[in-house]
Amino acid sequence: ITTFNAMQTALKDHMRQRSQTIAGIGHDLRTPLTRLRFRAEQAPEHVRDRMAADIEEMDTLIGQAMAYVKGQAAPERREALDLAVLAAECVDRFAETGADVVFSGHDPLPVLADPDALQRALDNLIGNALRYAGAARVVAHAEAGQALICVEDTGPGFPPEDLERVFDPFFRGERSRNRDTGGVGLGLAVARQAARAGGGDVILTLPEGGGVVARLTLPLAT
Repeated sequence: ITTFNAMQTALKDHMRQRSQTIAGIGHDLRTPLTRLRFRAEQAPEHVRDRMAADIEEMDTLIGQAMAYVKGQAAPERREALDLAVLAAECVDRFAETGADVVFSGHDPLPVLADPDALQRALDNLIGNALRYAGAARVVAHAEAGQALICVEDTGPGFPPEDLERVFDPFFRGERSRNRDTGGVGLGLAVARQAARAGGGDVILTLPEGGGVVARLTLPLAT
């Protein structure tokens, strides 16, 4: 028992040190980005927008990489929350920026999960739909004892053989090759990681009419 307790303590210390290291790396990487943003504002107009887009892409990459590694290292945190309300709030934030996204769902969906991790998951799923299709529909309802959020788009989709591969960190499918829509290959991995930490999952389906449906499920709290 003493040996087991010592191993458990050592593991907790390792995870804490790893989280601190990750936070430090994230801070160190974002500091030069802040300087680059300032310099971009002083750049000639014909290159300013492209510089700003590159900086935002780098910031997104850092944020998603940190979220993914933290999700692997951090202990699970669960709180009671309404998944439908959380999804509606995510949709509202996108809509406030002018995004073409709508929400449908009236019933509460009580779950036990990490609210910050779930918000990142939903942001990634909705952001993917908007990036690839220009519009998204988010539907919240209960199904077979599960809280279900469907993020639907009518974009170009991808080959059926990539349905699982797209969840691999840094995997970039066929439709991500265009720079205008290409992501950093971590959004879906982060979303699935968050859902599975709460006892659920994220899967993708390809409707016959085209597009992609991302289904995030979590067990309903009783």
